[in-house]
Amino acid sequence: MKRAFTLIELLVVIAIIAILAAILFPVFAQAKVAAKKTADLSNNKQLNLSIIMYQTDSDDSMPWTVPGDNGTTLFTTPWDRDATANPTLRQEIFGNSLAPYIKNWNMWTSPGKTVDWLPFAGNPGPGFPNPTNFAQSYTMNSYLNTMAGSMITAPAAAVTFWAGMGTTDLPGFTFAMPLIYTKTDGWLAPNQFSGDDYVFLNSGANCVALWGWFGGAGGTTANYNVFSGGMNVASADGHAKFAKNGSFNSPIAATNADGTMAAFWVNSTDCTLGCCYSYTLSPFRTQ
Repeated sequence: MKRAFTLIELLVVIAIIAILAAILFPVFAQAKVAAKKTADLSNNKQLNLSIIMYQTDSDDSMPWTVPGDNGTTLFTTPWDRDATANPTLRQEIFGNSLAPYIKNWNMWTSPGKTVDWLPFAGNPGPGFPNPTNFAQSYTMNSYLNTMAGSMITAPAAAVTFWAGMGTTDLPGFTFAMPLIYTKTDGWLAPNQFSGDDYVFLNSGANCVALWGWFGGAGGTTANYNVFSGGMNVASADGHAKFAKNGSFNSPIAATNADGTMAAFWVNSTDCTLGCCYSYTLSPFRTQ
């Protein structure tokens, strides 16, 4: 006589499977996040290597990060997808300057991003598609604008690349952070300085008096908790590692209630149209 499973036995087996699934699914989810975090760390490391190669070919100089355009450095990438508006300058912006050393546009997109900033969507207007599907999650540190590597006194603490767009990316454009506001001239603008080359200062008329971030729809300013309350960052000495928000190694010294950054090497208490860039907090030597 054949023996079949009783209903009770079948229910017990189903219950055991459900319990095992409940235990394992969170583990699988954590493993997926860990894999994305590792891939993100690798991207930061590769971007770091590209800038080291660029410096080797450019007399130790960093590429442009803040040549104007209201301090946003919002320039089309790849540079030749929009033939208007000073294509020569577009070629010099860091995303385009580093392209020959990276040769993989997808490396700019963080595995931790969840939202595209859709108002741009890689398409600034009719006839300007984004054929490479370039979408930037990692922003370059604005303070490194054309700086010589020898000027950095603490390269292990000087952030080069970080997920400045948080869990968002910006399709079709290169963008640096933070935005820099000077005491006399306000937000950086085209033709404001000789060669559009701003050198950050902590005193005088054009000292850093305020700083900002790129705000917009799609959660651009909101969530900098890319992985476990922090993000991976790359540093000028060539290494990349995870940094908790608010830690010494993070470009985010603190966060406001809405999750936006509160400081970036500045003494926030002095940022009332005075001079608040702090060499004590900064890894750079006095200019």
